[in-house]
Amino acid sequence: MLSSTSITYATRGIAYEDFLLDISAGGMFIETRAVFTVGQPLTLTFPMPGHQHFITVTGRVVRVEGHGVGVQFDEAVQDLLDDSHEIG
Repeated sequence: MLSSTSITYATRGIAYEDFLLDISAGGMFIETRAVFTVGQPLTLTFPMPGHQHFITVTGRVVRVEGHGVGVQFDEAVQDLLDDSHEIG
């Protein structure tokens, strides 16, 4: 659980700041009161667990629940980290 981890994200020209409840290489669950629809695209920026830098990824809402949304990343986070280590 990452309930103290803040995330900023944007969709349709509106920026939000909420909290991560869970994250994996393929997606995350965001605690939010904002209203989203399944399929809605998001751009997300958050600190990568176990790393000292922030990462920005894109994804889509795949699940909407009363207390938040499930997001599937367009590219696995681990792949992005592997690429950044090769470049840096």
